[in-house]
Amino acid sequence: TYEELGHAAFGSIGRLAVLLSKAMYSFGCLIAYVVVVRDNFGLAIRRIALHEGAAWLYDDGYLAFLVSVTIMLPLSCPRTMKPLAKFSFISVLSIVFLVLAIVYLYFTCTNPVFDGGDEQSSFYENWIEIKSSLGTFVFTFTCHHTVNLAYESLPSSIRCPKIWKRVSTNSIVMATETSLAIGIFAYMTFGANTPADVLMGYPPDLILANVARILLCLTMVLTFPL
Repeated sequence: TYEELGHAAFGSIGRLAVLLSKAMYSFGCLIAYVVVVRDNFGLAIRRIALHEGAAWLYDDGYLAFLVSVTIMLPLSCPRTMKPLAKFSFISVLSIVFLVLAIVYLYFTCTNPVFDGGDEQSSFYENWIEIKSSLGTFVFTFTCHHTVNLAYESLPSSIRCPKIWKRVSTNSIVMATETSLAIGIFAYMTFGANTPADVLMGYPPDLILANVARILLCLTMVLTFPL
């Protein structure tokens, strides 16, 4: 692991430096996961359950806190990824459904509600927004250290570099394909007004969109412990 590499090079100080750097660049992204849950979970649950009486259902912050404490925190406690193996498969299925839902909504949803406003941004203003996205790209790149944790959690019968090379390559290809599918079809649906959270652009009473919101939250919850 990178902690062991830092310890081998600089002793305890090196190990501590690696741990601190991981904590710093992970903090913002982990908050983003909770924000996604806050923005989507309550909206979807209220529409699906059609519950009018419970006031706590309308407190998105409380719902996010409840999910974090009762689900995310327990899933983050194991020291290895072995207990999360089955949950990972559920997360993959959720992502596949999410992609299919966005593709389907492109052909069927004729009244997306997202309104980006009447003001037209300049070329410079559009491209300067890339700065706010750099953190996401950097975090995605640096997350490759979780490969070490996943590899060590594999059963010894399949824990070999040859198999892992094939698994990691297929995973990267699948991640690229799903990201492109979501990005392209979302942009074709909303155009220049594509919201940062794609699902927030669909009508709140659209059942398929609400199911997709629930599955997106499920993906965030199961990704958080990693």
